[in-house]
Amino acid sequence: AVPLLANGTRLGAIIVGFAQPHTFTTKERSLVTQAAGQLALILARMDALNDARKRAADSEILRKASAALTMSLDVQGVSRLILEQMQSLVNYDLAVVWQYQPEGLRPIAQRNWPDANRLLSMRIPLNDPALQILMHDKVPVYGFGDPLFKGDWGIALTGQAWLGLLLSAGNETVGVILLGRQSQAFSEDEVLPAQVLTNQAGIALQNALLHEQQHQLAITDPLTGLYNRRGFFELARHELEHSRRFNRPLSVMMLDIDHFKQVNDTYGHNIGDEVLRQLAERMKSVLREVDLICRYGGEEFCFVLPESNCNFDCTVANRIQTSVRGQPFVCEGIDIKITVSIGASTMETLSITLEELIEQADEALYQAKQQGRDRTVHYNVEI
Repeated sequence: AVPLLANGTRLGAIIVGFAQPHTFTTKERSLVTQAAGQLALILARMDALNDARKRAADSEILRKASAALTMSLDVQGVSRLILEQMQSLVNYDLAVVWQYQPEGLRPIAQRNWPDANRLLSMRIPLNDPALQILMHDKVPVYGFGDPLFKGDWGIALTGQAWLGLLLSAGNETVGVILLGRQSQAFSEDEVLPAQVLTNQAGIALQNALLHEQQHQLAITDPLTGLYNRRGFFELARHELEHSRRFNRPLSVMMLDIDHFKQVNDTYGHNIGDEVLRQLAERMKSVLREVDLICRYGGEEFCFVLPESNCNFDCTVANRIQTSVRGQPFVCEGIDIKITVSIGASTMETLSITLEELIEQADEALYQAKQQGRDRTVHYNVEI
């Protein structure tokens, strides 16, 4: 038996035997040793060639992955691309992309997670021990059996292999990728190209997040944090089209603060602005998650209420007016009482436009003010 050695690296062994008793001669041992040397060189060259081919293939995958990641500025799109491109480099069964936020990691994309709805509602605290190591050392962490995240966060991968990779852009942490699989532990040969991809992915995700942030600023009213008219119309048209397609009810409301000019004249515009901010918070607190609200202009607000028919019962309007009447608005130690008037309209025909619904709600709002304010009026053909 002679080892196969190439530059001090063990590649295997060559074993020569006889079926009958035999004593190897010096010449035979020499021939086997020479053959072992030649075989070792051949194996070393084959390994080197295979390594070169694999590196070239990984480089091409990484090149395509990097190009693909720059094609989108949508956060969800980039996150899905990261997981898709990672699969071409590393075989995994399930995966999650987490966005870094000061209050913890927020999941933004997943593949094959058994309870995706629960996952997407979770947050991983930044003080999790494994996460602290990952963010401090900025190197991949991986293992088999024990879960990556040690806390009871509902994402244990006990009995599985896992790999945690940091997504960063420069010195800034952008997020984390968690991969898991049932078969075997992740190897260093898999971790290295995966880490190279995360370097590109971190930059792509940061660009998408910045783009989303800028877009959000462009469609948000800076005073109240509600949608401005541009953002509102983008989303409202989508809701109207959805209601048309599935023949579902939809209502629109216009709201105006009664005698708001007196608030500004009496207490100043700073106090008036604070009243608007607090009113926005109160209204959001009683709206459903699917409802849309925007600051339409000045002290006027517009709402789109999917799955609502204000012909029968405008529950949202009642909740808003109860909330406004319930307690005064406290601004710089001053108690300010206000009331609001609301006009509502409901989609009666599939052909009606968003602008027509808003116009109807505005006419109903005018009637609410004419009838004494602090009330809700629904639009009807007699108005």
